[in-house]
Amino acid sequence: MSAMTGLFVRTRAAGGSLGGRRIGRQALRACAGAMLLAASNAVGASSLGTDIVVDPSGQTLYVVDPAGYAQAVAVDDGRRYWANTEQATPIAMVGGRLLVLGMPPQRGMGMLMMIDPATGVTVDRIAFDVPEDVTASAALRPLQRFRLQVESGTDGLRLRWQYTGRPMRGALIDADGDGDLSAESLAQVESGAFDIVTEGQRTLAIPVRDASEPTAPSGVALSAEESLQGIDGRQFRAADDAYVLASVATPDADLVTAYRWSIHAREDGRFLGRLDSPYAYAPFMVRGSLLVYRAEPTLVLQGDKYVGQPSRLVAFDLATGAERWSVPVREAEYRGPMPP
Repeated sequence: MSAMTGLFVRTRAAGGSLGGRRIGRQALRACAGAMLLAASNAVGASSLGTDIVVDPSGQTLYVVDPAGYAQAVAVDDGRRYWANTEQATPIAMVGGRLLVLGMPPQRGMGMLMMIDPATGVTVDRIAFDVPEDVTASAALRPLQRFRLQVESGTDGLRLRWQYTGRPMRGALIDADGDGDLSAESLAQVESGAFDIVTEGQRTLAIPVRDASEPTAPSGVALSAEESLQGIDGRQFRAADDAYVLASVATPDADLVTAYRWSIHAREDGRFLGRLDSPYAYAPFMVRGSLLVYRAEPTLVLQGDKYVGQPSRLVAFDLATGAERWSVPVREAEYRGPMPP
């Protein structure tokens, strides 16, 4: 195991709360906005939003199950190839291996792992430092969040991390000299960066010591100049940028507003199929006739009661108009109970 010291900076930002919330009809539309931040600049792989990495072959997806364990899923039929025995979050492919964020043994450190994508076996571990009050884990927790942004680096991948923590509800918040609550005390934001560099059989986390700004992720929404002509709706790019999802809002008795997706090849505008969704957009890929996308939780009114669906990875057959398979995945946002 290679332990390297990571560089970090500390700032303060105005607060609010990272509250859990019930998913109702209005929240269905709001979920789509959060997923627009899911684009990745990883080398050799793409992603379907938070926690889902697409193998460069397009045949396998690396996901996180609801309990937090990484697993490999076949794109064609949804069968599980393997599940890792440790809680871990897929980040990117590096040198033919899957890089994941593991569970750190303590605050003040982070743990990356390299996994053999064929077997799910952990073959290397790379420790990195964070401030002693930071938990470098992607596990969903109330009032705190640790996120990684993946960028292309000079020698490999650059990982930028950010931790946001907010005071527990009911906690005493310090006032400033005038007796007013200070906005700067309402949220703790800390960040840092390091490069993932492979040297022979070793993988190292090298601290980034410059003050360069992070690279903005590629936007998923197509601009007017990029959009396919003659197709209604707002258009979004696929994970590999080879397909387009055009989304049109439609009235719906149960959801108030639903959306009709139509899928097109970006090269020539060829129509592949359509489906109805409660979301304006979801991170997606196309393989053959399969549309594979991440679906966040929904509540749909059926009769006199709401029926819920958990977070899922869904494969929809555009040729037959039917769902072929789905597997549950960890939610992208914390929606559990909050402290009093």
